[in-house]
Amino acid sequence: MDNRVVVKLGSDVTTDQHLESLLEDISRLRDSYEFLVVSSGAGKRGKINGDRTDEPLPSRQARCAVGQIDLMHAYQQAAAPYGMHVAQVLLTPEDFSPWWTLLPPIRRRRDNMFSTLETLLNKQVLPIINENDTVATAEIQFGDNDILGALVARGMQARQYIMLSTANGFQKHGRHVSMVDYGNIRPLYQYVSGEHSENGTGGMRSKLDAARLVTRHGMTATIASGNEPHVLARLLEGHRGGLGEAYGHVMSTRFLPRPRY
Repeated sequence: MDNRVVVKLGSDVTTDQHLESLLEDISRLRDSYEFLVVSSGAGKRGKINGDRTDEPLPSRQARCAVGQIDLMHAYQQAAAPYGMHVAQVLLTPEDFSPWWTLLPPIRRRRDNMFSTLETLLNKQVLPIINENDTVATAEIQFGDNDILGALVARGMQARQYIMLSTANGFQKHGRHVSMVDYGNIRPLYQYVSGEHSENGTGGMRSKLDAARLVTRHGMTATIASGNEPHVLARLLEGHRGGLGEAYGHVMSTRFLPRPRY
């Protein structure tokens, strides 16, 4: 879909202030684009008794279950001033397994998932997607929402996949890289470590994995900082007026899709 955009938010850019800016941008751009949001942040918002250091999986899952309620409430509050409705969609890796490998009941569940997302978009409802941490296991989980967002973008035939975190793009030898051709993504791995973000499980390596996945299927991927004011409008509008012109250029790294022959 030429106007379909998947936006992924890292845990560190899901504060109430971040969400208010994002929903304002989406409300301004909805006449031109269809949006799906993949959002981390449930674990960061989850507040239960106990030490988070070396937290076992069941405790993390419980904290995410608590935080998911608060996260969705924050999205509802941010969307309300614009008359927008949001919907919670919790997914597992099994939902994205190739259809030919699935038993009929699971295949129907996969088909229902995509049908539900299409219906939400048709009804002008903004899907807020996250991993279903409550039922995930250490062996079977996405591990981070960068990959989840890429799978959503591929499955929903989006045109663009935008990953917002605290990073303003990719750096090579300390210098910002603004654009990367599809064939030049793999060599970039030598410049990143396996580090995770402070409040999430993702990092630059997982963003490169996600960029490779979507560009292989003809989509553009972008890494930008969610701390930039109105970053979504600036990325999509450029200098065509509105917020894009008012706030100016935003630093980012754009990954170009594989050419179609």
